Amino acid sequence: MIAPVRTPKKPTRSPVVERARHLLTATLWPAETERSSKVAPARLWKAWLFCGLLTAAALGLIYLAIAGAF
Repeated sequence: MIAPVRTPKKPTRSPVVERARHLLTATLWPAETERSSKVAPARLWKAWLFCGLLTAAALGLIYLAIAGAF
């Protein structure tokens, strides 16, 4: 039998465990109040770099295809 007959029950967490999980999450990943202007340029240059690498790879493959034909 592949599937169980009954759906598994989700374990119930106590409020103490939920509070501890929330505190741990808030400590490790603090909430961002505002978007930082420093983040957008980093993502932008990475996107342009990735596009440039893809373009270079495509041009290289086109060159190899043309050079191999002759």
